[in-house]
Amino acid sequence: MSKYGPNDHPDDAQLVAYLDGELDAPARARVRSALADDAVAARLAELSGTNLPFRQAFEPLLKAAPTERLNTMLDALLTSPGQPGTKQARRLGWERRRFLAASVALVAAGALSDRLLIAFGRPAEEPDHWRAVVAQYLSLYTAETLADIPPDTELRAKELALVNARIGLGLTPQGVDVPGALLKRSQMLLYDSEPLAEITYLDPRSGPMALCIVRSNAPANPVRTEQRRGMNVAYWSGAGHAFMLIGRRPVHDIAAAAQAIADRLSAATG
Repeated sequence: MSKYGPNDHPDDAQLVAYLDGELDAPARARVRSALADDAVAARLAELSGTNLPFRQAFEPLLKAAPTERLNTMLDALLTSPGQPGTKQARRLGWERRRFLAASVALVAAGALSDRLLIAFGRPAEEPDHWRAVVAQYLSLYTAETLADIPPDTELRAKELALVNARIGLGLTPQGVDVPGALLKRSQMLLYDSEPLAEITYLDPRSGPMALCIVRSNAPANPVRTEQRRGMNVAYWSGAGHAFMLIGRRPVHDIAAAAQAIADRLSAATG
């Protein structure tokens, strides 16, 4: 069996083992094949995010979770005879498994959603915090995250139409086009209980890019630039929304692409 079938995706334990380098070559190849599925790739990105400050964010949940029983089970997994991996891999595996334990507690409470990816620890006094969190999230992306998404113009248009229906703007493939980058995916996330649109691109030279949009009461502002997590960001606001275009292209390229999108969206919304 060289690939997972449509209903035979790797579970969290297999994905964590993949991240920890604990799978043999055939199992690792199967997981890599399964990453062509957007849902699997997104889940892997979530699980790989344990280098982010999840320990602090989830510590109250970990205290409330049935940790004694979970710890016993996980200790048994980590100390079982013949378990492959270095001490460092085991330590990283333990960190990820603590995150999984918190996830189990949240699922039981019916509270786990994409909101957890981008809403924890939000300082209310920082109106630009959403850009920091998006940058943190996008820093997990690599070219391989998006490379296996097949080109499908019709599907991309449908995804964007669904996003447009939620965010309330005149989004079209032409309107959000970034020259030299391929539109790979459009999806909705939540930020502070509000919809956040993420439109993802792959630039063959500089890697992943994203146009993100949230509703905002901020006054209209022109395109400005900043750097976050080693990436360049162009951001602006208007028409009741705040926008950011982020990637590793040179800052003048990011700013020019953002200005073109801002002009097209302004024309579309009148």
